[in-house]
Amino acid sequence: MRKPRTLAEKTEARSRARARFFAAARALTSWDHAWDFAYGGPRAIDDGGNLYTNLVYFMRGGIVPDGVDDEQVALYRELVQRFGNLTPRGFR
Repeated sequence: MRKPRTLAEKTEARSRARARFFAAARALTSWDHAWDFAYGGPRAIDDGGNLYTNLVYFMRGGIVPDGVDDEQVALYRELVQRFGNLTPRGFR
């Protein structure tokens, strides 16, 4: 059985997952690519998984989920500026 992670280890893992998410999200090339990226992410309970879940929520309805931070909102705005309005592909 694995030893439980310390708070510092959990914090570091979340920070690394967050950095990976934003780096990859800023490299997206289209809404189709964004859908594949978001659905291919970790589960919501895993480190950074909520970032992918929030992105799916946003893309489904164009609504920013409650509780997201300023960096996520800025990313959503950036994606809309780069790719145009969301397509009605939200419920794949």
